[in-house]
Amino acid sequence: MRRPPALARPQRTFPLPTTAAHEPQVASPLCVSADAFDSGGAAGVPPSLCVVPGTLINANTLEDFKEWDKAELLRKAAAAIWQDMCSGAALAEPHRLCRFLLLTFADLKTHKYYYWFAFPAFALDPPPRATPPAPLASLLDASQLDALRRGYAALPASAHGRPAFFAVRLSCGSAGEPVQVAGAGRRE
Repeated sequence: MRRPPALARPQRTFPLPTTAAHEPQVASPLCVSADAFDSGGAAGVPPSLCVVPGTLINANTLEDFKEWDKAELLRKAAAAIWQDMCSGAALAEPHRLCRFLLLTFADLKTHKYYYWFAFPAFALDPPPRATPPAPLASLLDASQLDALRRGYAALPASAHGRPAFFAVRLSCGSAGEPVQVAGAGRRE
């Protein structure tokens, strides 16, 4: 049966900017809540969480969901991150470095939900070499840990929540604070 013109397949919806809150202490650290679509952005996010900007694309049909070019979506998201890095916007607002894409389709008749989460990241060649992770308590003494905690707590929370990135400077054998903490956009 042919659809009447008024019920023809609708065009894809435009990408919808959204935000999610990142809480590293929980099993599923990224949460997209109901207020993530408010135009106020991160206004409802508690100051103890970091805000992650993202894009939601909701497909109208399962075919529409499958037709989206996921590689192109990732390329565009990576280009936006690269532009923020080149323009200096990422230094002023480091949360721009952590983006996500969410492509969804909800089949309300069968109660089946399809989604594709993507977290764009750059692959370095050759990959950087790092030391294995270690607990901070094994690297810093009690006074340094306390200074790190106080320094992070003193960082100003913005409309985007707590800073996701910050710099730590250890001062060995000098007078003053054993650990200095600064926001990622601040250079000293």
